Amino acid sequence: MRTLEAFEIVVAESTDHEPKGRVRQGLQRPAQSIIADVQIIAGTADHEVAISGIAEHSRVIAEHGRGGLSIRIHGDFHLGQILVSQSDAYIIDFEGEPLRSLEQRRRKTTPLRDVAGFLRSLDYASASFDLPDTNASPQTVRERREKLLTQFRRESTTAFLLAYWHSVKGAQRLGLGPAKEPLLNLMMLEKAAYEISYEAANRPNWLAIPLRGFAAAANRLRTRARRA
Repeated sequence: MRTLEAFEIVVAESTDHEPKGRVRQGLQRPAQSIIADVQIIAGTADHEVAISGIAEHSRVIAEHGRGGLSIRIHGDFHLGQILVSQSDAYIIDFEGEPLRSLEQRRRKTTPLRDVAGFLRSLDYASASFDLPDTNASPQTVRERREKLLTQFRRESTTAFLLAYWHSVKGAQRLGLGPAKEPLLNLMMLEKAAYEISYEAANRPNWLAIPLRGFAAAANRLRTRARRA
């Protein structure tokens, strides 16, 4: 998405007293955040989420972030933060995630966290159409709806990533190189873990959405670890 990439360039070239830099110690803070939230996930007895090995896998992948671009980010980037007017788009609400402290919101980090936030919002957009109160529809209707929603998730995610990677020229501008995909998955894992905390506190009926997202990201993380 060119709007997001343009925003990142402006932020990265900011002239504030703390200029952009490079990640020197990997992305251990997101890894630590995931590890902390695992306790919440483990306590959700109504959902089966395999969490064994996630902590160690997260630490290993986080090290791939060493040397990547570290900048101010939006912090809570999702579909609801984009206003479309005619042929232009505007990004709004730079307050960051409401459950984070001010220090956490201001902390510089990888721009892939905003990318992960947007991808998770695509999952939310489709999953919210399949919440428990919609299951009163006939089975054929539910199956058709699920097929269309799956297609939406797949095609919208692919289109967004293709446009984003192209805009940042294969992530070279971010200093990520081949590590961009596992790092993005780590950021999606962290985002889903945060969403679980948020939904548990505010909308428990929506917990299934981030739990599925966390499980999917965790499975991708384990698959990569087995191939390494």
